[in-house]
Amino acid sequence: LGRAPALPHSAESVDLDQAHAMASSRPLGLTAIALVVFFLVNTDTTFVTCQESTLQEQSQDGASNNERYVSASRGSSDVEGCGSWSDPCGTLAAAAAAASSSRSSLSIILLPGAHDLTTAVEFVNATVSISGPGGWPSTQLVCTQGSHRCLAFLAGSSAQLSGLEVTGCSSGRGAGILVEASNITLSGVRLSNNTAMGAGSVGGGLALLDGSVATASDCEVEGNFAAKYGAGAYVHGSLLEVTGGRVKANRLTGAGR
Repeated sequence: LGRAPALPHSAESVDLDQAHAMASSRPLGLTAIALVVFFLVNTDTTFVTCQESTLQEQSQDGASNNERYVSASRGSSDVEGCGSWSDPCGTLAAAAAAASSSRSSLSIILLPGAHDLTTAVEFVNATVSISGPGGWPSTQLVCTQGSHRCLAFLAGSSAQLSGLEVTGCSSGRGAGILVEASNITLSGVRLSNNTAMGAGSVGGGLALLDGSVATASDCEVEGNFAAKYGAGAYVHGSLLEVTGGRVKANRLTGAGR
C-alpha cells in the first residue's frame, strides 16, 4: 500500500484541488482513500463545528465581556442569565433584554441557524452590533408569522450589522429594518422578501428616516415589496452610502416609485 498524504486538522483548511493532486501523484491505500472521501462529503458539517469551536476559544464567557451569544438550537429561555457561550440565549430578543438594563453597548453574536422572531426587536439610544459569523444563508433572522418588522434602531442609536439575512417580515415602514435618527453600518447583509404593507407604506427592506446615516457594503436587497415608495430601501431626510452588493427584483404594489 502507498503512503497516505498528511491531511489538515480541520475542514476549514481543506484545499480540495490540493487533495485531488496529492491523490493522483502517488498510490493510495484504502484508508487514505476513505479519508479523502470523508472530507469531501463532510466539509460543510465539519466547517460549522470548527467555526463554533473557534468562537468558543475566543470567548471565555460571553456574558462577562459585553457579548451575548444566541443559538436557535440550544439557546436558553432564561433571560436573566443567558448569553454566555455555554448558556446562549434562545432568541435575539432575549439577548437584547438580558443586557438592556446593565450596559450602554452590546455585541450580539448569532450562531448559524434560522432565528425566528415573534415580535420586532427595538433598540433605543443604544450602541449595538449584531453579527452572524457564518454569514447568510447560514444565519437568518426570520419573521415566520410575518406580521411585524424585524429590527428598529431609534433615537440616537448606533448599530453595526454583518453576516446575516433579514427575511419574511412586514410593517407599514421599514419592514426589514427601520432606522430613525440613528446611524447604521451594514456589511454582508441580505434583505429579502420583506413587505411594507398598507396604504402609503414605505421601505420594504430598509427605511432611513429623520436624519439617519447608513453605509452598506457588499449587501443584497432582493425581492422586497412596498405599496408607495422604496420597495428595496426608502431614504427620507437621511443619507445612504452604498459600496458593492446587488439590488434586484424589488417591487411596488401601489402607484408609487
